[in-house]
Parts: sequence; C-alpha cells; structure tokens
Amino acid sequence: MFFRFAVSLKSIIFLVIVFLLQPFALHAQYFTPIGARLNSMGNASVAVSDAFSIFSNPANSALLDKTSVAVYADHRYSIAGLNSLAFASNHIVQKTHISVGATRFGDELLNHNRVEVAAAYKIRLVSLGLGLGYQQLMISENGVARTMTLQFGGTVEISPRIRYAAHVYNMLRAKVDTRSPLYYPVIMRTGFSYLPVKAAIISAEIEKDSRFELNFKLGLEYQLKEWIYLRTGINSHPLNAFGGIGFKQKDWKLDYGVSFHNRLGMVHYLSLIFSFDRKSKEKTATETQK
Repeated sequence: MFFRFAVSLKSIIFLVIVFLLQPFALHAQYFTPIGARLNSMGNASVAVSDAFSIFSNPANSALLDKTSVAVYADHRYSIAGLNSLAFASNHIVQKTHISVGATRFGDELLNHNRVEVAAAYKIRLVSLGLGLGYQQLMISENGVARTMTLQFGGTVEISPRIRYAAHVYNMLRAKVDTRSPLYYPVIMRTGFSYLPVKAAIISAEIEKDSRFELNFKLGLEYQLKEWIYLRTGINSHPLNAFGGIGFKQKDWKLDYGVSFHNRLGMVHYLSLIFSFDRKSKEKTATETQK
C-alpha cells in the first residue's frame, strides 16, 4: 500500500527534511514555472510567453512564432535530493500550438515525475490553452502514486503593450492517488505583462495555492544589448528575491537565474533553448534541392 510505514532510517530522515522544507522547496518545484528566465523574473510568468509556458500557462504557447526545444536544470539549497530537470518542446501544427513537457524532481528516495501535454489556439486577440498532466510520486519502500491533472489558461492582448492572463492548475482537484486521502494543490494565478519600451517587460501576478497564503509576484526583464538580457523579481510569500541574465546567439538562448533565501541558501537555475522557424527551414531545404 502507498505511504505505508518505512523501515529505512535513511528514508525517514530524508522525509523529515522534505517536510521541514516543503513550504520553500516542494511548493517551489512541483507546480511553479520551470525555466531560468521565468524563475529569475520571480516566477511572474502567467502573462509572459516562453519556451516553458506549458508549465506556467499553456495559452502563452500560442504567442510563440517559432518551434522550440528547451532543457532546464536547477540546484536547490545544496541538497541533491531537491534538484530537478525539465524538458519542453513547442510545435506549430497549422494554427494550433502543441506543447510537450516533462520534469523530474528528487532522487531515489523521493521523486516526483511529471509529464504535460497541451494545445493552444489564438483567436484574434485571445489565446486559450488546455493541458493534461500525468503525475507520478515515488517514496522509497512506500510505493508509487499516479494520477492525472488538468490545467487551463487564457491570455488577452489588451493592447500591443499590455497582456492580461489567468491560469488554473489541477482544476479538477485530483488526488495524489486513488487510494490516498491527499490531494495535489489547486493553483490559481492571474496577472499582466506590460512593455513600457521595446526592450523591457514588466510582469506582475497574484497566485493562490490551496495550501498557502496569497503570493504577489513582480518581475522585470531588460534587453541591455541585442544579445544580452538582465532580469530580476520578487515574491511576497515567502519573501524572496530573484535575479538572472540571458544570452542570445541566433537561434540559441542560454539563461541563468539565482534566488536567495536567508535561511535555506541559494537556488541556481539554468536553461538552454533552441528555436527555429520550420517554414524557413523547409523553404531553405527546397531551394537547396533546386
């Protein structure tokens, strides 16, 4: 049976550490946005389009004009068991944007694996995204729990400079497992992004996690040069500051982010993104053949 008593002392010690860090570590990893760019902006990403939008608001994938493949890794508080890896891919099929993403958190004692598939479509100024997720939670010597979750999001382009968005994750309040009384959290987020100038993005949002108090997030990205970006952000609950830098070279993007908590220490985020225009690639290939 899932969650039966573990006899391994090592497992018990690790679970105690996880329980003590849960408000900061597990909450931060399981369902908040993946990606160094978004993290360095304080996770204020509900109205920001990105290669990892499938994890923050799938509707924003419809705002991407290129196919992309991205990988992500983070290192949390110098504890190997709290690290995570992620992958995301966005494809444009006619006018529909199909996204696939996967994450892995933890180690052999406790890990959470997540696979997301989403579709997004833009109708004039409104983008809508619907996603289905597969969740697998494993605790050593206690078994594996599996379930499905559903997410839905929307983004409205109020003007060329302002976007408003809303997103809900686990909207059907799925259980961790059919045999377990525990539920995955329901997370609701709403906010906007604003472009005061062409080279800057200001994003803000309010997040309500069913387990925690309201969290206000504010983020800023500034394009210093054509190839370099500076980012910062802040959260209210828990109070946390973020920062980061990004580099762009043709179709490649490398992003690094960092956050610091006065009790737990530092978290490092790293992403690598490759984007390309499939139509341009096909056109070039055709011209080459001729």
